[in-house]
Amino acid sequence: MNAEQFHNILMIIKDSKDSNEIYQAETAYKAFREITPSDNFLQLLINEIVTKSEVQTHAIVLLRQDMDKNGTNSAIYRLSEYQIGRQIMIQLLMYLAENPNSILVQAIAIYIQSELQEKRLFQEAFQFVMQGIDSQNTEVRECVTTLIQILSNVANEKLVEYQFDFLGFLNKAIEDTSDKVAFQAIKSLSMMIVQGFDLDGKSAFPPEVTGQITLAILNRISKSIQAASIDMSIKMLSAFKDAIEVEGESFIFQFNEIMTFLEQIMASDLDENLKKVAVQIFSELTEHCLQIKKMQRERIQSFMAKYIIPNLVPTEVQIQTWMESEKDFEFADNSIQEFCMECIGSSAYILGKQIVAPLIHDVIQQALQSSQWQVVIAAIIAMATGGQGMEDVINQKEVKYYTEALVKFSQHTHPKVRYEVLAALTVLSTTFATKITKYHAQIFPMLFRLHNDPVKKVAVHASTAMINFVSKLDYEETYMYLENVKEMIELCWGGNMVQQANALSLLNSLCEIVDEEDLTPLLYKFMPNVFEQFVGTMNAITSQGEFSQEENLYITSIVQLIAQAASAVTELFNDQIDQIMKNLCLIAQRSLAQTEHEIFGQTMDSMMQLADHFAGKMESYVQQLWPTFAELLQKDIYEVLSDVKHEGQTVTNDHVVAQQQAVLSFVATFCEQNPNGLKPVFDQIYQILSNKVCVGSQMAITVLLCQAELLNMSDEPIAVHNQIFRHFIDQIYPGAENLEKTVTITDLDEAHDAAQCLSCYIRHYLRAHLKHNDPNFQETAGKFFEVLSFLHAKTMELFKIQMEDVGECEEQEEKDAETEQLYDVFTDAIEAIGEAYGQFMLEFKQNIPFDLLEKFVVVASQLFAAGVESTPGISVSIVGYKMFSDIAEYMDAQVTQTVFANILDPLINYLKCKDHRIVQCTYYLLYMYVKRTLDPVIANNADILNQAIQLMNELKEDGSETALNAYDNICSYLCVSGLIAKQTVAFWGPLMDYLSQMESDSNEIEHVLYFLVEQSSSSELIQIKEQVCQVIVNLFFGKCYSHIKKHNQEIMQQIRPYLQQCGQIAQKAVTNGSDFVKKNWANFW
Repeated sequence: MNAEQFHNILMIIKDSKDSNEIYQAETAYKAFREITPSDNFLQLLINEIVTKSEVQTHAIVLLRQDMDKNGTNSAIYRLSEYQIGRQIMIQLLMYLAENPNSILVQAIAIYIQSELQEKRLFQEAFQFVMQGIDSQNTEVRECVTTLIQILSNVANEKLVEYQFDFLGFLNKAIEDTSDKVAFQAIKSLSMMIVQGFDLDGKSAFPPEVTGQITLAILNRISKSIQAASIDMSIKMLSAFKDAIEVEGESFIFQFNEIMTFLEQIMASDLDENLKKVAVQIFSELTEHCLQIKKMQRERIQSFMAKYIIPNLVPTEVQIQTWMESEKDFEFADNSIQEFCMECIGSSAYILGKQIVAPLIHDVIQQALQSSQWQVVIAAIIAMATGGQGMEDVINQKEVKYYTEALVKFSQHTHPKVRYEVLAALTVLSTTFATKITKYHAQIFPMLFRLHNDPVKKVAVHASTAMINFVSKLDYEETYMYLENVKEMIELCWGGNMVQQANALSLLNSLCEIVDEEDLTPLLYKFMPNVFEQFVGTMNAITSQGEFSQEENLYITSIVQLIAQAASAVTELFNDQIDQIMKNLCLIAQRSLAQTEHEIFGQTMDSMMQLADHFAGKMESYVQQLWPTFAELLQKDIYEVLSDVKHEGQTVTNDHVVAQQQAVLSFVATFCEQNPNGLKPVFDQIYQILSNKVCVGSQMAITVLLCQAELLNMSDEPIAVHNQIFRHFIDQIYPGAENLEKTVTITDLDEAHDAAQCLSCYIRHYLRAHLKHNDPNFQETAGKFFEVLSFLHAKTMELFKIQMEDVGECEEQEEKDAETEQLYDVFTDAIEAIGEAYGQFMLEFKQNIPFDLLEKFVVVASQLFAAGVESTPGISVSIVGYKMFSDIAEYMDAQVTQTVFANILDPLINYLKCKDHRIVQCTYYLLYMYVKRTLDPVIANNADILNQAIQLMNELKEDGSETALNAYDNICSYLCVSGLIAKQTVAFWGPLMDYLSQMESDSNEIEHVLYFLVEQSSSSELIQIKEQVCQVIVNLFFGKCYSHIKKHNQEIMQQIRPYLQQCGQIAQKAVTNGSDFVKKNWANFW
């Protein structure tokens, strides 16, 4: 290739808009570059650089990229002689001395670094640097400092190999009169401090040297600020910020000096962009320098009070623009307000309750006493963003304080204040979900009032806040406000698209909460309108090119509501499901083709939800969609970039991954509900799953879940099992031949997912074995137990590792919150393993083989013996409890009594720890045991009885959800044990008072209702008939009424004649009951 041809190729790559022409030019360029030796290629490329041709910059970039990506395989190392490459680089240095060029500096730096990798020094470059820093040409000084900046961005021990005094050079460069030179020096010095830390956290620099460098940086930035060189000051400050972001602890000893510098910037009348960087530095500094929290508490609080919180306030111009706009209010991206909001949130999370919570409390107090809208808005935003950061450490008292403040602020005359109240409530309803709902009596009236606000912006946002708040309530807290909520939905229907989407979301929330009897008339009222809107949506989907953000929100909302409503009141949608599925198929295909990822994801979620109830009716539509799904699942999730700039880079297509994950999850759910639904394409599904390339453990787990469903789908499940079992197990369980393992269990969430996946496989395999009798059952069952044992050990190991990480938290509140979260995740993982073990009893029941029962008992005993001395031990023990309860449920009295012989004493002894979960599980297990065995010794055990009475009083006083669940389990046990022990009215009378206070566990309430109705005519209970009837009325028509009515028809059939027989006694019991009881009584009849 000659010079002219080469030049023309570079011109095409640089300027052409024709993709085919560019592809041909890049192909020719790459082919020429790969020729070895590369003398001709490099000569032409360097010529384009040194002759300042019109493609000079592009030529330099290509040279740099070649060396950067290909290293010693690049053209500079494939010359006929090594020295030619060295001479070329010296030629470029000489060119650079006369023609400073920052991009060329980068290329030379890469060469120097490559040479060092090969244990060769390019001393000519450092000679050039020392001469260049004394040059009269500012651009040359800038170039040599940039070169040093690039080279110095490595660990300090690596710098030594260059045999150059970096620190001496940079101390000189930072004092340069040119801000650009000083800027490069600041970048280098800042990162040298960071890079000076080794893996043990020890610095290569003594603290006094780090202090000198930091002060030199701050002083130089100050000079630039004083000289009004704002743009360069911002760059210098940003470079310093970047270093703190990487390793803030490097600057701990200079905390006070840095804070003084930041305070000076924030207190002065300087450019806002400079202050934004100062805010970021403060955030990063306080996040990384954990040791200074207690020592510098007042200074941090003062900085936040003076410079962060006041900057949360929008300007009057911003408010006016917002009032005239159709959009919700948001601070501009990268504005100082946005940075200050982020600062409050991160500071609240990092600095803990002791520092930020008192500050926010004081700010709210000031706002309550102020009439200035700016002060109030700042307090509200600080409350919302700070509350998010302190989600796990804010107590009930503080949430009450926040709520009362919001209610007071909602009456402010400024509309932006009222709007921010709603914005804060939207956030805090999620953040403090279980705490803030206690104040529904104050919040609902506020929301209804603001929904009628004269300012439309406020009124619209009230429905948004209502959605979040309602979604966290239970039925008893919501039903009394239903008429108001219906009115709000109707008003939203008459509004713009955002309000209509809010109406859909609000109705969707009610579908999750409200009792079917109250929900049915609501849906009869609103669903015709929804279906009418759905028709309009489908018209848009089939005719419109692109959707706006508001239209996307509306479509996802209507798709979500239809699925939720159909699941909640199934019978209303039996005639509609065909049309719904036709539409969802169209939406899925359209959104996939148009890359409308959010709509596609929601459509898959909605179809997954519908599959739980309409899988049979969905069958033909899912089969129609299967070719689209199959094509998507076989799509490559990786892209190899071919353009010159990113040549050879392999990247993951995140959208394809998300779409495949959504489809795989749907396929698993659908096949679980309808095993025959995709049977016509079984072979294709099998092949796709066998060849599936996965990204991350989550997708790999979902693929395994689908493979487990193959056993459920196949007419020959044992044959399928024999084909896939080894590969399936290898993905979870590490083995010597496991070379293609894709499920990497590196945290507790992944352990949980793996256990759930295995549980699904065990369930389908056991059903297949019971039907077809697998001759290799003993071996397979043994493998299941082996893998579950591994998952248990892995879970314990991961818990220990993550617990050590939590131990590094310095603030006790943070440590407590992190520990609680870790316990929850650990418990979920352990329970998933227990669920997998439980499949053996669940499927075999009383027919479980004796040797398998022995294994089951051994595992249950080992888990049970974990003890109650620690929280993780309790979680493991409870899994053992549940396995023993399965034995009591499915085995006969003799086997149960034999198995329980060794655990009854430690079981009773465990009650001494008084942990709510242990109390609940102990009394549940005792209930199951005495119910199965009718053991009079346990039923008459005075210690168990006395302990129960004492615990019930304590648990009721505690009032937490776990305490109330334990309370309800004790009540169930006392009923059945009292019957076996033949207790008298002296026992049953007081017990009725305890039973009437049950409210939490619907299963236990059902147990008690069964018992009381069945025993109501016994000689003991007939003497306290009115008490018994009052308990039955309170429990049946109380909090669990909706659940019992929907899921337990047997008890419904028993309750009705019982209440009719009670007559006036029942009527009197209702009169004495709560408003909720009265409402449900009226609905019942």
